[in-house]
Amino acid sequence: MRILVCAGHFYPYIGGYEKYILELYKRLVNKYDIDILTYDNQNNPQYEKVFGLNVYRLSSWDLLGNTYPIPKPNIKNLKLLFKIYKKKYNFINTQTRFFSINLIGYLFSKFKKIKLIHTEHGTSHVILNNKLFSLLNEIYDHTLGSLIIKSAWKNVGISKASCEFSKHLGAKSTYLVPNGIDISIFKKKKTNLKIKLKISKEYKIITFIGRLIYAKGVQDLISVFPKIKEKYPKIKLLIIGDGNYKMELEKISNDKDIIFLGQRKDIIDILNITDIFINPSYSEGLPTSVLEAGAIGLPVIATDVGGTKEIITNQKTGLLIKKKNLKEIKETIIFMLDHPQKMDDYKDNLNKLIKNKFDWEIIFKKWKNILIK
Repeated sequence: MRILVCAGHFYPYIGGYEKYILELYKRLVNKYDIDILTYDNQNNPQYEKVFGLNVYRLSSWDLLGNTYPIPKPNIKNLKLLFKIYKKKYNFINTQTRFFSINLIGYLFSKFKKIKLIHTEHGTSHVILNNKLFSLLNEIYDHTLGSLIIKSAWKNVGISKASCEFSKHLGAKSTYLVPNGIDISIFKKKKTNLKIKLKISKEYKIITFIGRLIYAKGVQDLISVFPKIKEKYPKIKLLIIGDGNYKMELEKISNDKDIIFLGQRKDIIDILNITDIFINPSYSEGLPTSVLEAGAIGLPVIATDVGGTKEIITNQKTGLLIKKKNLKEIKETIIFMLDHPQKMDDYKDNLNKLIKNKFDWEIIFKKWKNILIK
């Protein structure tokens, strides 16, 4: 059995989208041959084996600040596509409707009559800091994006909200295979990272982890941070990640207690020195960063967008806030700092929920059932 997975981005870039694909398919390599067709603009090898997966990369340009990759029209790419086209696949799995590589998967499935499974990670049209680009994206979603979804043999969503969005774009029915994490990895442990970062032990730490793009809402968190410091002067804000909006965020931060750490491999250590995790995003599928923070045992504040409320439920596993609401961000962070017992309750409840519902070993069984049915 062989499966072709079409992914806009993949290893060595690792965000929530890429982690989902990697965690899902590395569990299938004992029974299936898995080919990942993806884009690359950083001169990575055209082919390599990653966790048992065959990763094929098309050289590309990235548009809109490395957000939307498109393939370069060269002989090398054409030869690779022809090589992939000649292979026999049982399924083709496209991931998130707006990546152009999904059109390649769609065409292969049509011409070769291969079953297409589409996995949707989004829960709304892409939010960009440009009205024209946002409009063009919405038009794309309701034309080519909708074509892929309507043509799929099965549509999968990584959250209930993703399933609903797929129906909005034309899916007749959907299957829920939620995002998850490897519970065995994300655990409390001792670390000297605070010393390495030269942060005094009495300082409280608020952390954000994610792509630094406009839609993640980090600018809102930076805006309210001075107000939080008025009441809690011994506090640091750690911003982990990279993206096309990083330089803009650095310009508006202007505060020695806001620390940009870029892409990091020591995420578990960072979470272990964190006191409050916050995700001020404007749009989400089912945020991996929130799952990771909850598994470590952190209290979480997150905007009520996409599938986030499927993790932060009934205000018992954390606190949900409205997106772009600066006052609410500030007041909610201060509330948590003022009420340490509440923080303990939130983090304990969230930790139990994630272990019972979002462990990859549980989720993987759902995916196997989709392939079998």
